Amino acid sequence: MRTLAGFGLASLLLAGPTGLLSGATRADETGWHPEQKVQKSFAAQGIREVKATLKVGSIRVFSDNPDSVLVTAVRSVRRKPSAETRRWLEQSRVEISQQGDAIVIKDVVPERQGRSRSGDSLPRLNVEVHMPADLALQSSTGVGDTEVVGSVSALSLESGVGNVRLKSLRCSGDQVNVKTGVGDVVMALQTLPMRMVKIEVGVGKATISLPSDARARVRTTTGVGKVASAFGTAPARRGGMNLGGTVSGDLNGGGIPLEVNVGVGDARLIRED
Repeated sequence: MRTLAGFGLASLLLAGPTGLLSGATRADETGWHPEQKVQKSFAAQGIREVKATLKVGSIRVFSDNPDSVLVTAVRSVRRKPSAETRRWLEQSRVEISQQGDAIVIKDVVPERQGRSRSGDSLPRLNVEVHMPADLALQSSTGVGDTEVVGSVSALSLESGVGNVRLKSLRCSGDQVNVKTGVGDVVMALQTLPMRMVKIEVGVGKATISLPSDARARVRTTTGVGKVASAFGTAPARRGGMNLGGTVSGDLNGGGIPLEVNVGVGDARLIRED
């Protein structure tokens, strides 16, 4: 199993008042811990979905753990924080709980009053999930990257600012739905869901890789940017003033709808033989 890279926490974990495991790196001379860690594991039986909501930070999900859902969250700052940021951090927490048949991860932070006068960088909550294959996944991130590797059921991802990477993705559920405001989407689909694939990018690039035998009804559109397809679809139609374009057509006789919409940026369909 992969581990959360780049955080190297050396301290022992202690049971916190919420029942979660919590810990931190060695404090500096002022008593401040530069990283704070929360971890919890749930038996896989009866779990059908993982839901995550993050404000600032990244989430990485791997379907490589058949017996449990293991969630590790690390909140960190890049440099020694000001007193203002320390107060903000003291009021922040991450909740990891089982609610019915779902594991719910929620980043709970206070509102910051305007811009920090100290020039501090925003603390980040980086989450890593190891779970069984074919669970549904729903994730929402304000600022930060999203990565999913392996097999899932239905997939719904939303990011305000950040890149989305979907690797070796096998989808056994109804749909794949990805939406990002600013950031690139790179998706390598090994199998298609049963009903639809929809990708929306405000500003950024969309690169979608499909098996050569994928059956889909494709429509790929850019407002400002190039659009290209390695499949035998109709040639790209240019938009007004040649700013954008559209590629549409049936792959291997047609199948589920696969829609890619990019506001500003390029879109490509890649064929994996």
